[in-house]
Amino acid sequence: LFQEVFLSVFNSIKNYRGDSEFFTWLYRIAHNLFINFTKKSHRKVLSLDYSQTENDEDRPNTEIESPKTEEPQEMINDTLFSDKIYAALNQLDVKFRMPVIFIHIEEFTYDEAAKIMNEPIGTVKSRLNRGQKMLKEILEKDEPH
Repeated sequence: LFQEVFLSVFNSIKNYRGDSEFFTWLYRIAHNLFINFTKKSHRKVLSLDYSQTENDEDRPNTEIESPKTEEPQEMINDTLFSDKIYAALNQLDVKFRMPVIFIHIEEFTYDEAAKIMNEPIGTVKSRLNRGQKMLKEILEKDEPH
């Protein structure tokens, strides 16, 4: 996945328009490739792990995980919603954008985000709160009534 991201960035660098920060553009490519990778990996999983319970002998667990199937319209709606979120995120100042990305998208802890940003946890929480409010205002403003 790491190599795919950098190969994609290398092949797409001529398309970078500078509308957003380079990091945001790079992150978007990585995120999209991760989503595609995740969708591919959730097709069918056949587990042959051996499990032992009180009632059975050792035997393979052959449960099949069925893929998460979405209707085409749901996939389009998810993509459009995701695009709106990222467009709104790009409107935030980087000091408010990064805590939102680190906490809500990357699912880092406050402590991890604080270390990455080289800021106290209180500052990260404050900027996250402010960033969330600003993001909400942007999304509500852009929403047709």
